[in-house]
Amino acid sequence: MFMFRYYILPFIWGYAEATFFFIIPDVILGYNAIEDYKKAMAGCLLAVVGALSGAITLYFLAGLAPENTLKALEVVPAISAEMISTVDGQIDDKGLWALFIGPLMAIPYKLYVVQAALNQIDIVVFLAISIPARLLRFILTASITRVLFTFFKNRVLKEKLDRRTTKVFYFGFWIIFYTAFFIAMPS
Repeated sequence: MFMFRYYILPFIWGYAEATFFFIIPDVILGYNAIEDYKKAMAGCLLAVVGALSGAITLYFLAGLAPENTLKALEVVPAISAEMISTVDGQIDDKGLWALFIGPLMAIPYKLYVVQAALNQIDIVVFLAISIPARLLRFILTASITRVLFTFFKNRVLKEKLDRRTTKVFYFGFWIIFYTAFFIAMPS
């Protein structure tokens, strides 16, 4: 079970989110960081490998069927034609450095993958920039989650939480976050 949650699930989630899944791998990476920081950091690396694998899949799919890929992305929750256009403009203005900006604007990685394919950016170059961009994001969010949760548990609650209560707090936060996020997204 631990092997799956810490190593296999981050890889699968990284792959899925880089293609058509809409929940970020940070959800499992953060929970893992709360439980075991060292294993969570290994999971961050595997999430990057999964994201790169998903990027390769989506890149070639976009190259083979660009219109269908764009239409499929517009069906993914929280993605719109305007967001796709924004990413195209970012790539034109900032090149692949836009990959570091996207997470700050809640723009999914998959959109950068497709725009890289449509702009005929070399896949090797794209993947090389993706490694630090994804890894930085995953490590930061997992680390921040651990620090904030530890602070909350020790300073606010001033008690030790059992695993079940920890799960309720943690996943309850993500349920509330995604509910608010999808409600706030323009349709």
